[in-house]
Amino acid sequence: MAYIDSDKIRLNSLSWIDGNGDILVPLADVKKAIAQVPLEDVVKVIRCYECKNNSGIGCPFYDDINRSDTDFCSYGERIQGINYDDRSSN
Repeated sequence: MAYIDSDKIRLNSLSWIDGNGDILVPLADVKKAIAQVPLEDVVKVIRCYECKNNSGIGCPFYDDINRSDTDFCSYGERIQGINYDDRSSN
């Protein structure tokens, strides 16, 4: 999956406003505008619920009273063999 900064999308095409006040833009123009935005340099984080250190051993934040399973840190290491990509987080 690739990530872009949606604030950098610029539509330079003709658009219309429908009866509900929504702006209508041809899909081909939207696709072209998105394709011109550079990809962002991002790294997927490992959240506490998917970290092998979540048992407390090796986790410097395990006993932190404010830590939740959706937090993440630079010590995170993914549990091998488990796919958490489908889990929704808040």
